[in-house]
Amino acid sequence: MSLPEPFRGEVWDVDFDDFGLHPAVVLSINPLNARLGHVTVIPVTGTAGPKQTHIPLTADAGVTKYEQSYADITAPQPVARSRLLTRRGLLTVGELERLGRQRAVYLARCNHYPGDLVSECSAAFRVIRFPHRRSVQTAHCRPHHPESRP
Repeated sequence: MSLPEPFRGEVWDVDFDDFGLHPAVVLSINPLNARLGHVTVIPVTGTAGPKQTHIPLTADAGVTKYEQSYADITAPQPVARSRLLTRRGLLTVGELERLGRQRAVYLARCNHYPGDLVSECSAAFRVIRFPHRRSVQTAHCRPHHPESRP
């Protein structure tokens, strides 16, 4: 039996060890998804949480279990690819971008206060180029750093 080949941003039914069959968004990047025996997913919930941590999903995600669905960025989990059972749908580009921005804020890759608008942060990412090395994307959020607040 061949393993499923998930792509970043797809929504799958996942057989989780702790809570059984549940929809989840694939978060890990495509080159690694194809090479490794596991992927990183974010569970989908029907419970509205803080807008900083719960990304609302449209019908394109294919989740019919809830009236309104949310990707909960506070709970990323590695799962074996063999536990991905059925592909349900795909996040829109906007949903996937917001998920990435919110995850960066949640994991402190940005120094904004939790109440700040993430749109301020999205424009702050830049690419730093080093001679003879790979480019690195980094957050440049100094104006919003807690110490710079009055």
